[in-house]
Amino acid sequence: MEIGGESSQPHLDLNPGRYALLKVSDTGSGMSPEIVERIFEPFFTTKDSSHGTGLGLAMVYNIIKNHNGRITCYSETGQGTTFSLYLPLLDRQDTYRETTPEKETEITGGQERILLVDDDVNILDTSQAILEQFGYTVLRAESGEEAVEIYLDKGSEIDMVVLDLNMPGMGGTKCMHQLLEINAKSKVLVTSGLLTEQRTSETLFPGAAGILGKPYRLTDLLGNIRLILDSS
Repeated sequence: MEIGGESSQPHLDLNPGRYALLKVSDTGSGMSPEIVERIFEPFFTTKDSSHGTGLGLAMVYNIIKNHNGRITCYSETGQGTTFSLYLPLLDRQDTYRETTPEKETEITGGQERILLVDDDVNILDTSQAILEQFGYTVLRAESGEEAVEIYLDKGSEIDMVVLDLNMPGMGGTKCMHQLLEINAKSKVLVTSGLLTEQRTSETLFPGAAGILGKPYRLTDLLGNIRLILDSS
């Protein structure tokens, strides 16, 4: 579809151009206007804390927006829900454009001990394998509560913490605060799928040694870890 001119939809705040429109609908119980208005807010959920954090749709919204697209939600109580995704189309010449490979930077490892904290086991498995391949010793925790327990027991042996911000239960922010209470000099690298240009200010995460948005390349993870460990 074409956005712009007479077909422009100001409420989408999209640049003029050609877009692919994907609609996903269900025939469920639907939602009230009050819920629809807040559906993309981080941490907003109608479920209790044991069934989610209210971050799924917020992450989808940010990912699509960061790709210059938009997502909208239409729903009525008893009438189901429809999500509309607008994604910009690439020009055909862009699809086949030749690119010059970027110069690879040397990635170095180390001998330090790192605590990985993430509720996604796949991320833990992949990150642990890569870090150990580069010489690091890795401890892992699947929640903020578990991370605090490990840090209380072995904090003096841990050189750095890589901490996912968006987890159920205690969550990453409260976990970081407790780690810093245990040791004010703790080096914590915060990771999150909700980080945007407006949310990457370190003033939002006082005490964090670094901030890394998800999804990230493993080379970015390794580079940030080395940079933080080598800092005074």
